[in-house]
Amino acid sequence: MLFACYTSASSELMFLVSHWRVDALGVLMLLDRLFALLSSSPDVQSIVWRNDVAQISPSLEDAGASVGTGPEMEKYAQDFIAHHHQVALNTGGLPYRGDEKTPRTIPHSTASTTALIDACKKRHISVTAAVHAALANTVFSLDPVKGRPQYAAVMSVNIRPYLPAPYHTKSHACQTYVAGMTPAVDRESTFAEKTQTLTEFYRNAYSNKFMQALRLISGTHVKTLFAPRLAVDPEVPPQATQQRFSQQSGYHRKATCSTGVKIKITNFKFGVTMMTRQLLLYLWTFKGQLNLSVNYNDAYHDTASADDFLARICQVREQELGLELVHGHQC
Repeated sequence: MLFACYTSASSELMFLVSHWRVDALGVLMLLDRLFALLSSSPDVQSIVWRNDVAQISPSLEDAGASVGTGPEMEKYAQDFIAHHHQVALNTGGLPYRGDEKTPRTIPHSTASTTALIDACKKRHISVTAAVHAALANTVFSLDPVKGRPQYAAVMSVNIRPYLPAPYHTKSHACQTYVAGMTPAVDRESTFAEKTQTLTEFYRNAYSNKFMQALRLISGTHVKTLFAPRLAVDPEVPPQATQQRFSQQSGYHRKATCSTGVKIKITNFKFGVTMMTRQLLLYLWTFKGQLNLSVNYNDAYHDTASADDFLARICQVREQELGLELVHGHQC
């Protein structure tokens, strides 16, 4: 499914696409192509439409030439999925109630964004690691199941830069070239230790061995998902697993444009429509301004709890980094 709607009253373009078909960067590539066409004022009547079935982008495993076989690769795949399921299923969660789906966003000023980046550079960590560590500490403080030793978030890691030509280019925007990885941090570790652990993970998340074993990893993942499961303790309520920095399937830009005229993008937001009780946390920078956004299903979480969740993450991050940042209104 792909749907685009432009509202002239507010000069906003809403672009919706099924996430199983397109990942985050693919959405941006498609929008860039759309805006390029609009600004060039093409003769639509002269376009020759063709059957592009043969041009459909291959799967990630095929694009990355994942052909690893043998006992060593099989064990690597089994260990990867065993770790993934162990930490993902036992991570912390938030209390939830129990249909409207909606994101909540905290924008940062340009000055606050610059201050945050500078503070992270001085500590030799990434902004992503700082937010990730703050997320972990926030979940530890809110988790109804106390004493959980670790927190893990399922991350969608962009694999496009590592793919051979032409699969890393805009011509293959319509595909999900991402891989799920699950970094974990210990409850008892300090904020600084968490950020160092996460920064190191980000730097070494991808390897040629991982790509070679990806087909085996995918197959092992499917087998594990459909394997018989142990009975769940009825005394322990199921928790809402936190996913962060996952790929977006919806994209929204505010623009002032007309056909044949240079298009100016003044703002954008993105997110996903949630069907489960998971919360997805996004982090992006646009025009020098950092944005922190959480997507959730209103059947399980209300606006107040989502706003509190974002505010706590910002508070932990700033306390640990020694900053006082200016945020915009949550929206």
